[in-house]
Amino acid sequence: MRFRTFGKIISVAVSLLASVSAFTACCGQFSPTASAANPQITVSGQADVNPMGKYDPGIDITFVRCIDEDMATNVLPICKGESIGDNRWTKLYKQKLGINIHYAWTVNGGYSSDAYTQKINVTLASGNLPDVVSVNATQLKQLTNAGMITDLTRCFHDYSTVLLKKIFSDAGPSTLDSATFGGKLMAVPYQDDAAESVQYLWIRTDWLQKLGLEPPGTMDDLLNISEAFTTQDPDGNGRNDTYGLAITRDLYSGCMGTEGFFAGYHAYPNMWTTDTNGRLVYGSVQPEVKAALQQLSRMYQ
Repeated sequence: MRFRTFGKIISVAVSLLASVSAFTACCGQFSPTASAANPQITVSGQADVNPMGKYDPGIDITFVRCIDEDMATNVLPICKGESIGDNRWTKLYKQKLGINIHYAWTVNGGYSSDAYTQKINVTLASGNLPDVVSVNATQLKQLTNAGMITDLTRCFHDYSTVLLKKIFSDAGPSTLDSATFGGKLMAVPYQDDAAESVQYLWIRTDWLQKLGLEPPGTMDDLLNISEAFTTQDPDGNGRNDTYGLAITRDLYSGCMGTEGFFAGYHAYPNMWTTDTNGRLVYGSVQPEVKAALQQLSRMYQ
């Protein structure tokens, strides 16, 4: 699990990309301005503090980050005129929240890569920390023991939005507990909203329109669309070269995987779930999986 830690000297708000919610390490020394469009809460004896309000004047916050292969090869090349440090998201932070994002350094690779690990270890050893930094569990414990990061307990309670609190609540207590030491929340664990990690099946709308089909409402509709995509030449090139369902040979692989297809049969392989009696069961060996596999076999044949 990855954690966001916040330097001990911070007295400004930081904003998390996943939920666009703000925190302050001093929990009240700086207050976002109120906005009529957003709900307001009372924080540390101050009335009308809005966690989504804008800082005026603006504040500067330093981060470090990695640039993974997908970002470097697929995202940045098509975002003309944009860079890691100057893009539509950094502009949005400045416009909506009054937060100026700066990167102390960037490194190629993922957060678990050797390049990031080595770079962050050097940064931690130097004691010259950016305001916000992603670390692993071992590094978090070291920073906490050294007194180099701030206690976020009250900040998280007072400044996080309803949505952010719901995301962590849905994830269960173990997520925040993993960053809690001696009753103090010392970091914000990296946590996706479960709804955003659901696997889907993607359908080409141009092919639907070409064949005069409507989006599916049932699995039978989906199977009929898949057959039409395969047999009715939706790309109009006169050749038998289209496929109704694009999947990888690994079956369960996220993009182009079959997780979304299996979900249509209430089957959830490769994960633990509950049966009709509320008992914990492994999804890969439940009867619903057989029905989905049988349908895939028929389609393949």
